[in-house]
Amino acid sequence: QQQQQQHQHQHQQQQQQQLRQQHEQQQHRRLPVPELPDEDQSSAGSSPSVESELLAMSEEPVDSPTSKAKLKQFYRSFKQIEKESGYEAAMSFAAENLTELSERVHYRVFLEVADLAKRENKIATARAFYMKVNQLQPNASQGWLEFAKMEEECGNLQLCHEILEEGLRNCPVNEALMVKCLKYYERMGQIKEARSLLARLKNIPLENSWRTIMEGGLLEARQGNTAVARKVLNFLVGNVPWFGPIYQEACRFEEKCEEYENALRFVEKGLQENSRYGPLWFSALRLKEKLMNEGTPKRPRSRNDGADSATSEMSLSAHKRTSSSSNSSVEKENGQVEENRPDSRNGNDQDLSAIEETIEEAMKCISRELIWKLYYEAAQIYERSQSLDQARAYYVHSVSYCPNNLLWKVWLGGARTELNFGNVTVARKLLKRALREVPLKMKAMVLLEYSRLEEFDNNLDKARAILNKAKKYTKHEWKVFLESVLLEIRANNKEAAIKEAREALKVHTGTGRLWAVMIQLMEDEGRKEQSRFFKLALNEVPKSGEVWCEGARVAIRRKDYEAARKYIGFAIQFTPQYGDSFIEYLRLELLENGDSADLGAVEQACVNADPNYGTLWLHCKLHPLDSTREVLRVAMRKLTANPAEGLSVNDIYNGIHERSDAERRKAIFL
Repeated sequence: QQQQQQHQHQHQQQQQQQLRQQHEQQQHRRLPVPELPDEDQSSAGSSPSVESELLAMSEEPVDSPTSKAKLKQFYRSFKQIEKESGYEAAMSFAAENLTELSERVHYRVFLEVADLAKRENKIATARAFYMKVNQLQPNASQGWLEFAKMEEECGNLQLCHEILEEGLRNCPVNEALMVKCLKYYERMGQIKEARSLLARLKNIPLENSWRTIMEGGLLEARQGNTAVARKVLNFLVGNVPWFGPIYQEACRFEEKCEEYENALRFVEKGLQENSRYGPLWFSALRLKEKLMNEGTPKRPRSRNDGADSATSEMSLSAHKRTSSSSNSSVEKENGQVEENRPDSRNGNDQDLSAIEETIEEAMKCISRELIWKLYYEAAQIYERSQSLDQARAYYVHSVSYCPNNLLWKVWLGGARTELNFGNVTVARKLLKRALREVPLKMKAMVLLEYSRLEEFDNNLDKARAILNKAKKYTKHEWKVFLESVLLEIRANNKEAAIKEAREALKVHTGTGRLWAVMIQLMEDEGRKEQSRFFKLALNEVPKSGEVWCEGARVAIRRKDYEAARKYIGFAIQFTPQYGDSFIEYLRLELLENGDSADLGAVEQACVNADPNYGTLWLHCKLHPLDSTREVLRVAMRKLTANPAEGLSVNDIYNGIHERSDAERRKAIFL
C-alpha cells in the first residue's frame, strides 16, 4: 500500500509539473519583453550567475502551515544582509534559501529580488525577474505594476503601455492597474483611449470600481471638463457615502474652481456620513474662514455647468484686459502690489462664531491625536483675524493636547504669530523653547526660523552665526545651506552668496534648489556663464524642475522662445509643485504671442499641479488662503505692463532691508 501511494504521488507530481510547464510556456509567449538580461550576455560561456540560478529554480507546492512565517523571516534576513553586505550577498542568500519556501510564495521572493536589482541599476536583471514574477503568478497585479513603473522610469513608455495592457488582460479591472493605465494615457495625451478604458467599468459592481471611477472624474477635471467631473463626484458621493476621501476630493475640486460654497456642502455632507474623518473638519475650518472673509476673491461671472470649455481662458483673459484699469490693486514703485480688498487683516471685528461652532463640534468627533492640530489651526485663523489674545489662548490649548515630540511645532507657530504682531522678544523666547524640545532630526527647521528672526531684527551677524552652527550640526539638511545663500542675497552681498553657494554644492551636489540659485547668481556674469552652470546642473540633477525653470529664464532673456517652452515643459513635468515655472510659462505666452496668448492652457496646467512654493509664486500669494487662480491673477497684473522685466527675483530681494517691516518680513520668510 505504501508503494502504491508513493507511485500515485509521483504520478500526480509529474502531471502538475507538465501542466505548470505548459502554463509557463503560454505566458512566456504573451510577455512583451525579452527574458535574458543584458548583464549576462557579456559572461556567455562562463559558469551560470547567481541571477540565472534564481531564475531557473522551482519546486513542488508545499502546503506547510509555517510557510508564511518562513517568508517573513526570509524578508528580514534578506534586507539585513542587503544592508550589511550588499547586492551580491543578498542575491546569494535568496538563491540558497529559495528551496526552503513554498512555491506559492516564490513570486514574492522574485519581486523583492527584482526591486533590489532595479535599485542597483541592473535594469536588465530586474526586467528578467519581473518577467519571472509574472510567469509564476500572472494574476498578481503587483508584478505587472512594478514592472510597468520601472519601464516608465527608464523612458520605455511604449513598453510600459504593453505591460499594463498585458496586466489588465490577466487582472481585468484591477484598480491599481487601471489607475496607472489612465495616468499613462493622460501623460501621452490619449484622452480618448483613457475614456475607452473607463468604459470597461460599465458592468462592474460599484464596490469593485469606484476608486477607478473617481480617478476618471479627476482626469476630466484636469482636462477642464468641470461639468463632467462634477457629475462623477456627485454620483460617487451619492453611491459610496461611507468613504471620507471621496468628499475630500470633491471639496478640493470645488476649491480649485473657487466654488467655496459647493465645497463646503460636500464637506458638511461628508461629516454627516463620517464625522470621525479628520481632514474634513480641517477643510470645514478653512472654507468657513474663506467664506466669512469679505476679501475672498469671487469669480467675475456666474458658473454654468454646461459651459466649462472656456473656463480657464475667460478667467485670466478677463484680468489681462482689465488689469491696467483695475481698482483692485495699486502698483507701487518697488513692484509690490497692495490689495484694496477688505478683509480680516485690517481689523478684528469679524464674526468668528461659525469657526467656534465648528471647533466645538470637531472636538466631539475627531481622535484625541488630532485635537492639538485643531487648536493650532484655530490659533492661525485668529492670528489672520488680528485677534492676538484669542490666538494665544488656542496655542495654549494646543500645547496641552500636543504630543511631546511635536510641541516644537506649536512653539514655532506661536513665535511666527508674535513676530507678525511685532513682538520680537516674545518670538525669540518661544524659538529658544522650541530649540530645547525639538528632536535632533528636526533641529535644522527651528534654527532656520531663528536665523530669519535675527535677520528680520537686523542682527545679520547673529543670523550668520546661527546658520554656521546649523551647517555644522545638521549637515544633512540642504535647506540650511540654501538659507545661507539667500541671507547674503538679501544683504546685497553677492560675492559672499556665490561663495556660500559653491560651498553648499560641494556638500549637497544633488540638490536642485542649490543649483538653481547658483544659476541665478551667475546672471551678472553673462549668459555664457549662466548657460555653463545650467549644463553642469543638468549633469547632476537632470530631473530638477527648479533647474529647468532657470534654464527657461535664460532662454527667455535671449529670446529663444522655442527652447524656453521646452524647458518649461520639463520643469512642470519633473516638479509640478514649483510655482515659478508657471509664472515663467505665463511670461513666455505674453512675450511670444501677445494678445493671442493661450492663457487658458497656462491656468489649467497650474490648477492641475496646485503648486505650493517658489520665490515668485509666494511673492504673488498675498494671503495664505489665496487660491491658485488668484495667485495667477496677481502675477498677470504684475506682468502685463512689462512681461520681459516685470516680476523678477532680483526685484524681490534687492534693497529689502531698506523697505517696510511688512515687505521685509514677507521676503525673509518666503
